[in-house]
Amino acid sequence: LVRMGVTRQLLGDLEAAQSAFYEALAIRERLHDEMGLAEVLNNIGSIHQFQHSFAKAREYYDRSLHIRERLNQPREVAKAWNNFGALYEDQGMPDSAMLFHRRSLAIWQELDDPVWTGLSYLHIGNCHEKIGRIDSATIYLRQSAALLKANNNRYLMVLASASLGNTLRSAGRRAEALEWCARALREAETLGTVPLQQKACECLYRTYGE
Repeated sequence: LVRMGVTRQLLGDLEAAQSAFYEALAIRERLHDEMGLAEVLNNIGSIHQFQHSFAKAREYYDRSLHIRERLNQPREVAKAWNNFGALYEDQGMPDSAMLFHRRSLAIWQELDDPVWTGLSYLHIGNCHEKIGRIDSATIYLRQSAALLKANNNRYLMVLASASLGNTLRSAGRRAEALEWCARALREAETLGTVPLQQKACECLYRTYGE
Protein backbone atom coordinates (compact mmCIF):
# COMPACT_ATOMS: atom_id res chain seq x y z
CA LEU A 1 0.00 0.00 0.00
CA VAL A 2 2.79 2.42 0.85
CA ARG A 3 4.56 1.65 -2.43
CA MET A 4 1.28 2.11 -4.27
CA GLY A 5 0.74 5.44 -2.53
CA VAL A 6 4.24 6.66 -3.41
CA THR A 7 3.74 5.64 -7.05
CA ARG A 8 0.40 7.43 -7.22
CA GLN A 9 1.94 10.51 -5.64
CA LEU A 10 4.75 10.56 -8.21
CA LEU A 11 2.15 10.29 -10.98
CA GLY A 12 0.27 13.25 -9.53
CA ASP A 13 -2.80 11.27 -8.42
CA LEU A 14 -2.87 12.71 -4.90
CA GLU A 15 -6.35 11.49 -4.05
CA ALA A 16 -5.42 7.86 -4.77
CA ALA A 17 -2.09 8.29 -2.97
CA GLN A 18 -3.75 9.71 0.11
CA SER A 19 -6.33 6.90 0.14
CA ALA A 20 -3.56 4.27 0.00
CA PHE A 21 -1.58 5.98 2.76
CA TYR A 22 -4.58 6.24 5.10
CA GLU A 23 -5.36 2.56 4.54
CA ALA A 24 -1.73 1.70 5.29
CA LEU A 25 -1.90 3.91 8.40
CA ALA A 26 -4.83 1.94 9.80
CA ILE A 27 -2.98 -1.35 9.23
CA ARG A 28 0.21 -0.07 10.88
CA GLU A 29 -1.78 1.11 13.90
CA ARG A 30 -3.50 -2.27 14.28
CA LEU A 31 -0.14 -4.05 14.08
CA HIS A 32 1.54 -1.59 16.47
CA ASP A 33 4.27 -1.25 13.83
CA GLU A 34 5.94 1.97 14.95
CA MET A 35 8.59 2.10 12.22
CA GLY A 36 5.99 1.57 9.52
CA LEU A 37 3.67 4.03 11.23
CA ALA A 38 6.32 6.77 11.21
CA GLU A 39 6.91 6.22 7.49
CA VAL A 40 3.23 6.45 6.60
CA LEU A 41 2.68 9.53 8.77
CA ASN A 42 5.53 11.22 6.96
CA ASN A 43 4.04 10.29 3.57
CA ILE A 44 0.65 11.71 4.55
CA GLY A 45 2.38 14.88 5.72
CA SER A 46 4.05 15.26 2.34
CA ILE A 47 0.67 15.02 0.59
CA HIS A 48 -0.77 17.77 2.79
CA GLN A 49 2.32 19.90 2.17
CA PHE A 50 1.92 19.54 -1.59
CA GLN A 51 -1.73 20.60 -1.20
CA HIS A 52 -0.59 23.61 0.89
CA SER A 53 -2.46 22.29 3.92
CA PHE A 54 0.51 23.34 6.02
CA ALA A 55 -1.05 22.91 9.48
CA LYS A 56 -2.08 19.34 8.66
CA ALA A 57 1.34 18.61 7.18
CA ARG A 58 3.00 19.87 10.37
CA GLU A 59 0.69 17.67 12.46
CA TYR A 60 1.65 14.48 10.61
CA TYR A 61 5.34 15.40 10.42
CA ASP A 62 5.31 16.00 14.20
CA ARG A 63 3.77 12.60 14.90
CA SER A 64 6.33 10.90 12.64
CA LEU A 65 9.24 12.77 14.23
CA HIS A 66 8.23 11.84 17.78
CA ILE A 67 8.25 8.16 16.85
CA ARG A 68 11.64 8.46 15.13
CA GLU A 69 13.11 10.15 18.19
CA ARG A 70 11.66 7.53 20.52
CA LEU A 71 13.11 4.75 18.35
CA ASN A 72 16.49 6.52 18.27
CA GLN A 73 16.76 6.73 14.48
CA PRO A 74 19.14 9.65 13.82
CA ARG A 75 19.03 9.39 10.02
CA GLU A 76 15.25 9.49 9.98
CA VAL A 77 15.21 12.33 12.52
CA ALA A 78 17.57 14.31 10.27
CA LYS A 79 15.27 13.67 7.30
CA ALA A 80 12.33 14.84 9.41
CA TRP A 81 14.09 18.13 10.23
CA ASN A 82 14.75 18.52 6.49
CA ASN A 83 11.02 18.07 5.84
CA PHE A 84 10.18 20.74 8.41
CA GLY A 85 12.63 23.08 6.71
CA ALA A 86 11.03 22.48 3.32
CA LEU A 87 7.59 23.02 4.87
CA TYR A 88 8.56 26.47 6.13
CA GLU A 89 10.27 27.31 2.85
CA ASP A 90 6.98 26.59 1.08
CA GLN A 91 5.29 29.03 3.45
CA GLY A 92 7.75 31.78 2.59
CA MET A 93 9.46 31.66 5.99
CA PRO A 94 13.18 31.15 5.18
CA ASP A 95 14.40 32.21 8.64
CA SER A 96 12.34 29.49 10.32
CA ALA A 97 13.21 27.01 7.58
CA MET A 98 16.91 27.57 8.12
CA LEU A 99 16.67 26.63 11.80
CA PHE A 100 15.35 23.19 10.85
CA HIS A 101 17.84 22.72 8.03
CA ARG A 102 20.67 23.51 10.46
CA ARG A 103 19.36 20.83 12.85
CA SER A 104 19.33 18.38 9.98
CA LEU A 105 22.83 19.43 8.89
CA ALA A 106 24.27 18.88 12.38
CA ILE A 107 23.10 15.25 12.36
CA TRP A 108 24.38 14.56 8.83
CA GLN A 109 27.77 15.98 9.73
CA GLU A 110 27.88 13.81 12.84
CA LEU A 111 26.96 10.77 10.75
CA ASP A 112 29.56 11.79 8.14
CA ASP A 113 27.05 11.58 5.28
CA PRO A 114 28.41 13.83 2.49
CA VAL A 115 25.41 13.70 0.15
CA TRP A 116 22.85 14.67 2.77
CA THR A 117 25.30 17.27 4.09
CA GLY A 118 25.50 18.69 0.57
CA LEU A 119 21.70 18.76 0.35
CA SER A 120 21.50 20.62 3.68
CA TYR A 121 24.04 23.15 2.40
CA LEU A 122 21.82 23.60 -0.67
CA HIS A 123 18.73 24.29 1.43
CA ILE A 124 20.57 26.65 3.76
CA GLY A 125 22.08 28.50 0.81
CA ASN A 126 18.65 28.93 -0.76
CA CYS A 127 17.28 30.26 2.54
CA HIS A 128 20.08 32.82 2.75
CA GLU A 129 19.34 33.87 -0.83
CA LYS A 130 15.64 34.41 -0.05
CA ILE A 131 16.54 36.52 2.97
CA GLY A 132 18.94 38.57 0.86
CA ARG A 133 22.21 37.36 2.39
CA ILE A 134 23.84 36.81 -0.98
CA ASP A 135 27.42 36.33 0.27
CA SER A 136 26.36 33.63 2.75
CA ALA A 137 24.16 32.00 0.12
CA THR A 138 27.06 31.86 -2.32
CA ILE A 139 29.34 30.22 0.25
CA TYR A 140 26.84 27.48 1.11
CA LEU A 141 25.87 26.81 -2.50
CA ARG A 142 29.52 26.50 -3.58
CA GLN A 143 30.10 24.04 -0.75
CA SER A 144 27.00 22.12 -1.78
CA ALA A 145 27.99 21.89 -5.45
CA ALA A 146 31.54 20.82 -4.61
CA LEU A 147 30.45 18.16 -2.12
CA LEU A 148 27.79 16.72 -4.38
CA LYS A 149 30.19 16.62 -7.33
CA ALA A 150 32.85 14.88 -5.23
CA ASN A 151 30.31 12.22 -4.26
CA ASN A 152 28.91 11.84 -7.78
CA ASN A 153 25.35 12.91 -6.99
CA ARG A 154 24.77 14.54 -10.35
CA TYR A 155 21.07 15.21 -9.89
CA LEU A 156 21.52 17.29 -6.74
CA MET A 157 24.66 18.87 -8.19
CA VAL A 158 22.56 20.31 -11.04
CA LEU A 159 20.15 21.81 -8.51
CA ALA A 160 23.03 23.32 -6.53
CA SER A 161 24.69 24.69 -9.67
CA ALA A 162 21.48 26.28 -10.94
CA SER A 163 20.76 27.80 -7.52
CA LEU A 164 24.28 29.19 -7.40
CA GLY A 165 23.85 30.65 -10.88
CA ASN A 166 20.62 32.38 -9.85
CA THR A 167 22.23 33.72 -6.68
CA LEU A 168 25.24 35.09 -8.54
CA ARG A 169 22.87 36.72 -11.03
CA SER A 170 21.09 38.44 -8.12
CA ALA A 171 24.48 39.72 -6.96
CA GLY A 172 25.16 41.22 -10.41
CA ARG A 173 27.97 38.73 -11.13
CA ARG A 174 26.69 37.90 -14.61
CA ALA A 175 29.76 36.11 -16.03
CA GLU A 176 29.97 33.72 -13.06
CA ALA A 177 26.22 33.20 -13.15
CA LEU A 178 26.34 32.21 -16.81
CA GLU A 179 29.18 29.78 -16.10
CA TRP A 180 27.24 27.98 -13.35
CA CYS A 181 23.95 27.95 -15.28
CA ALA A 182 25.72 26.50 -18.34
CA ARG A 183 27.41 23.91 -16.14
CA ALA A 184 24.02 22.93 -14.72
CA LEU A 185 22.53 22.60 -18.22
CA ARG A 186 25.39 20.44 -19.55
CA GLU A 187 25.03 18.05 -16.63
CA ALA A 188 21.24 18.00 -16.88
CA GLU A 189 21.47 17.12 -20.58
CA THR A 190 23.76 14.17 -19.86
CA LEU A 191 21.24 12.92 -17.29
CA GLY A 192 18.39 13.34 -19.75
CA THR A 193 16.11 14.69 -17.03
CA VAL A 194 13.65 17.21 -18.50
CA PRO A 195 12.73 19.07 -15.26
CA LEU A 196 16.42 19.61 -14.51
CA GLN A 197 17.05 20.84 -18.05
CA GLN A 198 14.14 23.28 -17.68
CA LYS A 199 15.54 24.60 -14.41
CA ALA A 200 18.98 25.13 -15.92
CA CYS A 201 17.51 26.77 -19.04
CA GLU A 202 15.48 29.17 -16.88
CA CYS A 203 18.69 30.10 -15.08
CA LEU A 204 20.43 30.86 -18.39
CA TYR A 205 17.44 32.70 -19.86
CA ARG A 206 17.11 35.03 -16.88
CA THR A 207 20.84 35.73 -16.81
CA TYR A 208 21.06 36.43 -20.55
CA GLY A 209 18.03 38.69 -20.25
CA GLU A 210 19.76 41.04 -17.83
